Amino acid sequence: MAATSESSDSLRLRVSKLGGEEQDVQVERKCSLTEFKTLLAGRGLVKEGLAVDFIVEGVLLNLSRPGATIADLNLAEDSHLVVITRRSHDYGQIREVKCKVKSHHWPQGVLTTTEGHLYVCHYAGQLQVYNLELKLLRETVLESVVHPSQMAMAPNGELVMVSFDGVAAVVDSGTLELIRMIPSKSRSTSTGVAIQGEELFVSHLGMPDGTGYLEVLDLQTGQHLRTLDGFTGPSGVCAFDGGLVVADRLGDVVWLVDHEGNRTKIGQGELKRPNDVAVDLSGNILVMDTGNERIAVFRPDGSFMCGILPGTFTDFGNTHSYISVNPVNGAISTCGPKRQVVWLLAEPQCVHNMSATGPMTTRYLSDRSSEENLSREQPARSAGRSRFLSPEPRPLEEHLRRIFGPEGVPRAPRPQRTRNPMLSRSDDVLFQWD
Repeated sequence: MAATSESSDSLRLRVSKLGGEEQDVQVERKCSLTEFKTLLAGRGLVKEGLAVDFIVEGVLLNLSRPGATIADLNLAEDSHLVVITRRSHDYGQIREVKCKVKSHHWPQGVLTTTEGHLYVCHYAGQLQVYNLELKLLRETVLESVVHPSQMAMAPNGELVMVSFDGVAAVVDSGTLELIRMIPSKSRSTSTGVAIQGEELFVSHLGMPDGTGYLEVLDLQTGQHLRTLDGFTGPSGVCAFDGGLVVADRLGDVVWLVDHEGNRTKIGQGELKRPNDVAVDLSGNILVMDTGNERIAVFRPDGSFMCGILPGTFTDFGNTHSYISVNPVNGAISTCGPKRQVVWLLAEPQCVHNMSATGPMTTRYLSDRSSEENLSREQPARSAGRSRFLSPEPRPLEEHLRRIFGPEGVPRAPRPQRTRNPMLSRSDDVLFQWD
């Protein structure tokens, strides 16, 4: 993103809806985002009552904290803002399995990227990459990685996966070659990993005293920075702008941990052996609720929303299933170690979100063919960007219009036998790697 100019107290911005004409808007840097949205509503660029987000140079900015101002967007003079209406999803509309695709034995972690690439690692070290049509793009075997599980994408596009012995493996996400190993000071069981900035969070599930903790390491040097303790048995971890979400498998709860270390407990009395967590674009928390054989969904405030397909995700007694959410279209992928199939579930409906929630920050990139992107020997590197940068990317607005529709809101639904008139189209799908 371009550097901010501080030469004046105001900015001239070019603002548009998806596919709409640009309008020049002069605004004070100290103007709150709430006041700015009111200004845009007067220009016909947004609708009153609907929560909106801004896309700047391909970056989706969800600044919902109280008091956020134009200055917090870090904009340069003449920056172009694209305004979109925020969406939330009715996960209770997922009713059935649509199709299955075979996988290797013992699939473990899954990771979905903004380009639609689906990474799947397996207990024996196999690593596969699929597109969202479930076409296999590339695969390899990482023989030196001991039973990998959860994965996370680094800001520079490197893929990081945690292994059973506590070591984190760093892999080139394009070529799938092993780059380096980051050792842990503890050799205890590790099943979760997350990245926030240049910090690497690794969960340690099984300590001799019956407790667990998160180890925080420097992503580049591997230096031990600090320890987050007080968990019973942390497993999957997810990083978002507000902090961390931690699945405490042995504590039967999920923890929200903010940047100051404050913790909020979610799902007490409702979860059983939660193994992994993910956060969607609206800030909803999705939990792989292993013991209850479902995906449990909680709203951003921690209240329970619904369970997705209870009884579908079989618990075989020592099942460790993982979950990932595509930040662009809401696609959900899950894994289970016993079977070797990919399950695609029917799409739920999508509703407009009337409140300002959602802490995610997402980068939208080219949607050119996955085969072309993966075939590049040296994918482009840029801090904060995924590595699958096409040399001739599809224009951002054209790419987003295909997702959100020309007005920056979800497209109208396809005809159905019965439909709630308050609901519109959703792009949510769910895969299960089992």
